[in-house]
Amino acid sequence: MDKKEYLNYRILNFSIFFGGGAFFAYVGKYLDSIHFTGTEIGIIISLGALISIFVQPIWGYMSDKTGEYKKILMFLIVMLSFLEISLSVFKDFKMAMLMFFIFYLFNCGMGPIFDTVLSTAKYDYGKMRLWGSVGFAVGVFFTGIMIDLTNIYAIFVVFPMFYVISFYILRKIDVKGAKPQDNIDYHDILLLLKNKKYILFLLSSFFIMGTMYANNTYFSIFYEKIGGEVAGTGFAFLLFALSEVPFMSKSNEIIKRIGSEGALVLAASSFFIRWIVYSLMPSPIIIIATFFLQGLSIGLYIVVAINYIKENTAKERRTMALALYSVSTGGFSAMFFQFIAGFIYEKYGIGKSYLLMGISVLIGIFILIYMHFVEKKRVAG
Repeated sequence: MDKKEYLNYRILNFSIFFGGGAFFAYVGKYLDSIHFTGTEIGIIISLGALISIFVQPIWGYMSDKTGEYKKILMFLIVMLSFLEISLSVFKDFKMAMLMFFIFYLFNCGMGPIFDTVLSTAKYDYGKMRLWGSVGFAVGVFFTGIMIDLTNIYAIFVVFPMFYVISFYILRKIDVKGAKPQDNIDYHDILLLLKNKKYILFLLSSFFIMGTMYANNTYFSIFYEKIGGEVAGTGFAFLLFALSEVPFMSKSNEIIKRIGSEGALVLAASSFFIRWIVYSLMPSPIIIIATFFLQGLSIGLYIVVAINYIKENTAKERRTMALALYSVSTGGFSAMFFQFIAGFIYEKYGIGKSYLLMGISVLIGIFILIYMHFVEKKRVAG
């Protein structure tokens, strides 16, 4: 093992996600601070998910065709650093939406290309990616302190600063070419759409996972509304991220004990309890005290969902099944709940936004339970 190169990969993960945490955890609060309405915040935030549905495949196609993953990633890092700073200039809604639109055009390419760069490395993906989770949590925590010491505009300093570090580290890494992806097989899509269990799973995930993206957007606003300080938001995110580690590591044991469907219901139930508690607008102490619900919900659900897809789809269609799941949850579901939560926040308050999330997750739980009975009936019949 090349220890220096391995260290560079870990620093790269840490710095990119540090910058991401510094910006995305507080962008909703920033828009709120410049007096955008809840609906306007929802429109701007959900725009990112909408753009990713259509533009992300283009970035993937370009990088696969050229094989220049490193150069394209470096280009995206530079563009996003400048564009993120420019977002702080415009206070008019229409101009802000235009600038966020341009920012999202480049940002949606970061995820898949960065994952491809990591996948070409000769090191364990999970161990490298773990540093990204740590970076995100520390980034949110550090930026929260900076905002308390200065103002909300600290997010426009921390993000580009750590992206510059990422650019510098990426230059040192020798990225090998990755194997181009096969063309889309539409026959595989049709076969997946005939898989009742898979479709029901996608439907339940739509109602469950979209609430996670909405919470990521509005939590900083929520925490302030219940009397918390900005630095407390960062501390909460740090605890949330750390709580995911034990549940992710024990996910296989949980699956063996209660099965994938049981584990999904357990995780979804934790989502439900969490959002209902939040809807009651409790004190910040209660939010901090229930931090473990993040790990039990998100930490467990993410791992079990991937396992469930692998169990219930044919091997040759697994990649397509995972891609459709990603588009459904990170695209359509995220877009819908980020927008509707913002609209409800404007009309009825942030507590009602979390009540909606709780009701939505409950619908997802009912679908999961229905899936279980469908499977029992199939086995019995």
